Amino acid sequence: MSNRALLYSGGLDSFALLRALRPKSVVHFIVDPKASKLALRALAIENPEVEVYLFDHRPYLKSVRERLKRAGKFHYLCEACKRGMIEKASQFFEELIIGDSVGQVASQTLSNMSFITNGKVLLRPLAGSDKEDIEEFLSGNSANIARRVSSMTCPWKPLRVATATKRRDVIELEEIVLEELANIRYLGMKTAQELTVMG
Repeated sequence: MSNRALLYSGGLDSFALLRALRPKSVVHFIVDPKASKLALRALAIENPEVEVYLFDHRPYLKSVRERLKRAGKFHYLCEACKRGMIEKASQFFEELIIGDSVGQVASQTLSNMSFITNGKVLLRPLAGSDKEDIEEFLSGNSANIARRVSSMTCPWKPLRVATATKRRDVIELEEIVLEELANIRYLGMKTAQELTVMG
C-alpha cells in the first residue's frame, strides 16, 4: 500500500490542490465520462507524469442508487458515492488528500463529512476556504478546463440531497456501501500523459 494520493475529480478544488501540492499519485473515479475526459486533459497539461489510479464508479452508483430507492433513501446518494470512493481508494493508499471545503456542497457538511470519513486518514487542506479564495489562485488553460468540469451537473445527483446523515440511517447506509464496493472497477494505473494519448 502506498502512502498518500490526491482524490482528483478535476473540479476547481482538487485542481487547486494538484497545482499547490504536486502529488506523485492521484485517484480518479469515472462518474461522468465527459467530465473525466476534461479532468484528465487538465491533469496531463498540469502534470503529465503524475500517476493516475483510475476507477469506473458507475456500476457501483447504479447498484447503490437502486438499493437506496427501494429503501426510500435516494437522497443519500451523494454521501454513498463519496464514501464508496474513500473506501476504495483507502485500499490503495494510507492517506488521502481531498478538496472538501466545509459547507460548500451536501457531502461537505460536518455531519456528512463524519459519515464519509469513517476513521480513514483524510487530509483536507481547503477545509476553511471558499470558492472565491480558490478562484483567485487559478489561471491558465488547465485551470479553465477545471472550471468547466466544476460547472458540469453530475448525472447521478438526486433532486433532493441530504445535508445531514441521520444516525438512524448510518448502519443501513454503511451496509449498502460496503456490500456494493466490489462494483467499483479498478482500471489500472497510468501516467496522465499516457491516459490522454489513449483517449
